[in-house]
Amino acid sequence: MSRYDVVVVGAGLAGLTIACRLAQAQKKVLLVSTGAGSLLLASGCVDVLGFQPGDSKQPVTNPLDKLDDFLAEAPDHPYKLIGKANVAGGIEAFWQLVNNNASLEYWGAADRNWLLPTAAGAVHPTCLAPTSLANGDLSKGGSMLLVGFRELRDYYPALISQNLNEQNLGVETATVTIDAPAPIKDHLNITPIELARAFENSDFRRKVVQALKGKSNNYNRIGFPAVLGLKQHTEVLADLEKMLGKTVFEISTLPPSAPGRRLFEGLKSAFLQAGGR
Repeated sequence: MSRYDVVVVGAGLAGLTIACRLAQAQKKVLLVSTGAGSLLLASGCVDVLGFQPGDSKQPVTNPLDKLDDFLAEAPDHPYKLIGKANVAGGIEAFWQLVNNNASLEYWGAADRNWLLPTAAGAVHPTCLAPTSLANGDLSKGGSMLLVGFRELRDYYPALISQNLNEQNLGVETATVTIDAPAPIKDHLNITPIELARAFENSDFRRKVVQALKGKSNNYNRIGFPAVLGLKQHTEVLADLEKMLGKTVFEISTLPPSAPGRRLFEGLKSAFLQAGGR
């Protein structure tokens, strides 16, 4: 007799999600994977339908409302096979899964999209996002200060700000680039994961806030690259908001992705706690 009811191959978003749900349903599940899967390359968000059907560049505000139009143009899409009700049900089930994990907090639903800034200054419509990314929802308007670090590779706040300001989104953005405190200072081309680990040190965070004092007073929100911790992310976000007295948000970076890493670790933890192997 087999030791397992189900063998799941792959530890990407789909593999980890179904493995968690099966294990929580009292199935004996074996997850087979080499490495961390695709989540380290992902934004950490969950998309359903981002843009209007056809060639429109208009972001979708309610994915469920536009799903029928989309399927009329793409009748072979998997959404057609599972149906609108199961799309909504899947998003709700995933929301419950991640929010039952102490290390993760997601916001959203299948009937609305957050409009989030990307590392290129484009708009990313997504229906489920971690708190830190959802805090940057462009539909809220207002003014935002975008923070960069000279040592962080492939992240350009001026590019993000210019592109956002040119799109008439109802937000006003400005930028500031600072030197990262020690031990990151002067270590050029560091990755988002390296910087995220540094942010888990309270003294490092305090020095970052000191560097921003006097520069952030006139802005409603402060946007950092998505480097605000890994295992201690919730604590890091709350601490920065307390010290700065502002809403703090993250903008997804090029891979490796800290939000993707957090989601991977959170789902893996939930799977193991449910008895998976």
